[in-house]
Amino acid sequence: MDTTWPFNFDNPAVARHLPAYYDKLIIPKYFYDAVIKRDIPALNNLIKYNPKLSIAVASFFNLTLKNAFYYKKAAKFGAPVRIKWATETENYKIIINFNEQSQLYVYITTAPPLYTYFGLLVNTINNYLVQLRMVMGLINHKYPANKYYHLGVNVYNNFQMKLFISQFIPGVRVSMTDPSMNDNYKFANLPVNNLINLSMPGTNMDGSAQGLGDSGTY
Repeated sequence: MDTTWPFNFDNPAVARHLPAYYDKLIIPKYFYDAVIKRDIPALNNLIKYNPKLSIAVASFFNLTLKNAFYYKKAAKFGAPVRIKWATETENYKIIINFNEQSQLYVYITTAPPLYTYFGLLVNTINNYLVQLRMVMGLINHKYPANKYYHLGVNVYNNFQMKLFISQFIPGVRVSMTDPSMNDNYKFANLPVNNLINLSMPGTNMDGSAQGLGDSGTY
């Protein structure tokens, strides 16, 4: 074919740092201490108080890094990404180029289980989300889920648990006519808005205080 167009060329933006450089650097400040100590119970407790940040971290790995790996594998280009949450170094200008994203994904997925710091965080968040989906299945099939109320915050019945889960799992819809809101689970004159007034707020991505009902900021 009479052309000089490089059909299968690589992204010229070479990796500036090894994946291990970003492993601790991009951990959100909110989770940092628990991740570094590898304290899974403390990490689970932090996750349930901050759905916005937890979902952002999981999406960054499951979508951004994973897509970069498969784009690279298919000889396609991707774009640099900026870390949007507050980090321990208070650095809001962490930018990871396309090749670094792909390498970071490989570093995390090929390392021994829970070896990497960011991998530990993502794995803990994903496991928590799996548990929430399991509980949602119980509720949808009208089984009591009281054994799992500890996964939520201020949860005392199935309706409240479903409302809590809706903060983490897209597509979950809850209304006052929901089947789980029956005579056995009604709570005395408790406004729905009160269900998300938490005693322990999480943080927005910029590090400011946040409750489950807050929209948060990037």
